[in-house]
Amino acid sequence: MFNSKFKQIILNSLNVDKLLSSFTLLCSLILMVVYSANAQNASVSLTSNSIPLNDFLELSVTLSDETIKNIGNFPDIPGFIKRGKTNSTESYSNGTSMQMKHIIKQSYQPTKEGAFSIKPFSIAVNGKTVNFKGGLVRVTAPEQRKSNDPFAAFFELFDARNTREMANVKADAFFAVTSDRSEVYVGEGFTLTVALYVAKTNQAEMSFYKPGEQITDILQQVRPKNVWEENFGISEIIPEEVTVNGRAYTQYKLYQGTFFSYSTELIKIPASSLKMVSYKRSFAGISGGETLITLPSMPKQIKVKPLPPHPLSDKVAVGVFRLREKINKTSLKTGESIPYTFQIEGQGNISALAAPTLKSHPKLELFPPTTRQQINRSSNTVYGMKAFSYQIIPSEAGNYPLDEQIEWVFFNTLENRYDTLRPDVRLNVSGESTRNKNVNSNDFGELTTLMQNESNDLRSGSSDFLARVAINFLVLLLLCVGVWVYWARSRRES
Repeated sequence: MFNSKFKQIILNSLNVDKLLSSFTLLCSLILMVVYSANAQNASVSLTSNSIPLNDFLELSVTLSDETIKNIGNFPDIPGFIKRGKTNSTESYSNGTSMQMKHIIKQSYQPTKEGAFSIKPFSIAVNGKTVNFKGGLVRVTAPEQRKSNDPFAAFFELFDARNTREMANVKADAFFAVTSDRSEVYVGEGFTLTVALYVAKTNQAEMSFYKPGEQITDILQQVRPKNVWEENFGISEIIPEEVTVNGRAYTQYKLYQGTFFSYSTELIKIPASSLKMVSYKRSFAGISGGETLITLPSMPKQIKVKPLPPHPLSDKVAVGVFRLREKINKTSLKTGESIPYTFQIEGQGNISALAAPTLKSHPKLELFPPTTRQQINRSSNTVYGMKAFSYQIIPSEAGNYPLDEQIEWVFFNTLENRYDTLRPDVRLNVSGESTRNKNVNSNDFGELTTLMQNESNDLRSGSSDFLARVAINFLVLLLLCVGVWVYWARSRRES
């Protein structure tokens, strides 16, 4: 009796509709907070606030622990011309956890000196909105810059290959699927570019006809099968000025990707075509109608050569690489831990680079490495670095050249021969022997500090996981509230 009256008092005192509306609003606000927190792993930044006139300004979009699957258009900046994009990925692994960043940089070429304001803007990254608060950029007088990168001339060579392949083209507008190489070694990359070229002297006005559908169909035809692909991620068609056969053209890139073949099978790229809308003009300058035209591309073949005979021919990397070493000091005591980084830099399939070969030494202990890599897709090629960081602990005094313990063999495509990267570092160790002593964890020095500061959590994708848990909980809670409201209304009406 008492329970029945108590329930009736509660039902009469509460406005169920208002309660439900308030709860729904509260859940929506919580969802917005969860969504905002989940979107905070994406950011937009300006690489520099001051650049010389002969340099490039870059806007960078960085997404942590997730790949950028789709991205909106970068803004136009007054006083600058949009140029190419660089698509990069950075990852770090210590054997138990993986951290990753995906970075897309849009380059802008300044047209004159002065101070330029970048207005606040928003850009969509994987369907989420990322805001940039704006900034001020100062363009100064040109500076003479000397490049110390031995690969710079090599990459410039790649840029010129596409135009040489089309040297016989004389049309006012043409569509082409080009490769920077017609012959490669197994494991060596070649870059395919799918683009429209319109001569500067072309008087006809044209526009793309269903570009999204056409690009999808074209790529299904021309993209090679059974190869490793590094997609440059072109999401915006940006006109670029190029020269073909001494004639000025505007190039509209629709797709670009580098492919690495692991068999000697001949790669065949079939002919394709691009449909464009061409507009006719009357003498008065008024459009006199439109016509759908078809621009065909030529088929091509890429020959894949086997590597020369070698005991490691089926395991080595293929490309152009150099070694950069990093070490804090070369003089240390026995039992002391020293970090050493063997960093491989260059052009090739960076993601497939294997760790260097280690030779055991009774007086030096090398712990398994942590790895860090950065892959850049730009300048018509794929290049970057992969770093292997070791902890080394000597147990006996002496001089230890690391080239006796570490080496990395690859096939050098620039010189068409096998090559080996070896360290130049030599360790000078002093102190008493520690080979017969039990190693105490406190004696690990920098290694112990590194281990104490390192998190054991698996960080990759954690933000997405927490967001899914929160959303599932709220959905379940809303369902329970809905059942309760239905029950309450039924009781009140009866």
